[in-house]
Amino acid sequence: MTEAPSSIIYIAPNAGSSDSGLAALRDMAEVNVVDRNTTLSALNGSAVQLASQHDMVVLRTDNVDESDIAAIKALRAEIPAHTAILALTQADTPLAIARFLTLAGVDDVLPDSLSGSELQDQVRKWLQRPLLMTAPMRPERGKIISVSKSRGGIGGTTVAVNLADQLRQSHAKGQPKPSVALVDLDIQFGNIASFLEVETSEILYDFAISGHMPTPAIIQEWAKAGPGGLSVCAAPSRMVPFDALNRDQIARFLNLLADQFDYVVLDLPHVVVDWLGAVLEASDMMLMVSDTSVPSIRQARRLIDTFAEEAMTLPIEMVVNFEKRPMVLRSHHKAAAKVLERPLSHWLPSDPKTAREAIDRGVPVSQVAGRAGLTKGIQRLAKDVRATLSTTQKQTTARQSA
Repeated sequence: MTEAPSSIIYIAPNAGSSDSGLAALRDMAEVNVVDRNTTLSALNGSAVQLASQHDMVVLRTDNVDESDIAAIKALRAEIPAHTAILALTQADTPLAIARFLTLAGVDDVLPDSLSGSELQDQVRKWLQRPLLMTAPMRPERGKIISVSKSRGGIGGTTVAVNLADQLRQSHAKGQPKPSVALVDLDIQFGNIASFLEVETSEILYDFAISGHMPTPAIIQEWAKAGPGGLSVCAAPSRMVPFDALNRDQIARFLNLLADQFDYVVLDLPHVVVDWLGAVLEASDMMLMVSDTSVPSIRQARRLIDTFAEEAMTLPIEMVVNFEKRPMVLRSHHKAAAKVLERPLSHWLPSDPKTAREAIDRGVPVSQVAGRAGLTKGIQRLAKDVRATLSTTQKQTTARQSA
């Protein structure tokens, strides 16, 4: 039984016998080529239907304008993620234009100076990469854990960084370590890059400035294992307004991450913006980091109420930082739990020496003091998070099969 040939749709304003790119594709015995003598933007609503019927879209983009970028963006948002989009451009096309095409959703930008055989090699590379531009095949969607904080300076980033580290390190004997992404969504003042001595990531800045949608190809640009095997998306080096990002961009970004990783840990900014709603909708659970002082508890309750308006069913668990779990809850602990209408589930002891050394060295606390109280507290937190998410998954599966 022979394998069915791949199918390519070639869209170019002057597609015809004199088009060397089209001729090279037609010389490939293993593919079927359908051409359209037009531009992508001129196809309007029929572009998505056409593209969805093929394994690859090849575009001629000699004179890129806003309508082309908008058409590519709309196409990428609708067609399957594994359908590659390649752009053939003039050899002297500026790098900025190539970058715009990539941000809009093009998987690869190729110069038209390539020989026929070189173009064929590139096309084969993309056709033969089985779902590389989508997530690795996994039995279920990855879990997204959002880390919020009742106030600044409460240690939310410390919790996010070290929780991600422990989720990565803990796994069943004989099983591979989980894949974990750590994302700094505080695009103005996030400092995960400093906590882990990694480079800043300009991905979110590019989305904010261009308005383009995330693509699997862009995720692949930074999704390489960093410290301790983590894939870290640090905050950008350049300042950008929080509202420069939109809800659809964040929703797609998180969806792509959940397709790629077993766990995604998000360090949230201490602000309320529109796209935060997409974060809440995508999250499987939230950890609210606070202490038990009256102002912090009141602020935590305000945030919980705000988040509940967007995602009523989102599980939100409290993490009490800088305080060891007492044998018996004191009166102010009970009062705090009553105000929050939820238990004080997790406790992390005050350990400024270990925390400071970890930050100064740019590593997780587990690499500084494996037996320290803070390290053990984070380990317990990671264990509890895994158990909660596992229980939630089993309940969801049971409801779906009922």
